[in-house]
Parts: sequence; structure tokens; C-alpha cells
Amino acid sequence: MKNKQGGKGFRLEILGGVIAIALIVCALFAFLELDKTVLFFMIALGLGILLNGNLAYLQFCKKNYPLSIILSIITVALLVLFVLQILLGGSLI
Repeated sequence: MKNKQGGKGFRLEILGGVIAIALIVCALFAFLELDKTVLFFMIALGLGILLNGNLAYLQFCKKNYPLSIILSIITVALLVLFVLQILLGGSLI
């Protein structure tokens, strides 16, 4: 039973690493391509939601509840910002 949880946790950590690298690449492209900055920041915001949600779930599985709650609150805040960004057509950033 521990092997199944360990494998799942490891896959989620790998997924978090890949999302973090994609987030860094999007941030770099946002600074290099000034014409499409809003688009890259929206993509980076979406990736940040995935990354924080992933970290919150991993901390919840490790029974680290205070950190899990903090990361969940940050995830919800990013999600609200992302939805507002889409509704306002990118004029928020």
C-alpha cells in the first residue's frame, strides 16, 4: 500500500516540476515578447493555479494541513484572478 502512495506522490512531484519549468518559460517569454505579454501572463497564471493546487494536494496527503490550507487559499485567489482576467479581456494586468 505504501508503494502505491509513494508512486502517486512521486508522479505528482514530477508533474509539479514540469509545470514549474513551463511557468518559468512563460514568464521569460512574457518579458521577451512585449506584444503578447498579457497572453503569456494569463498562461503563467493558469499554470500557477495548477502548480499550487498540486502542491496543496501533496501537502494534504502528507497530513500537513496548515500548509495545505494556505496553498489552497492561494490557489483559489489565483483562480479568481484568472477568471477576472478572462472576463475583462486581459486588461487587469
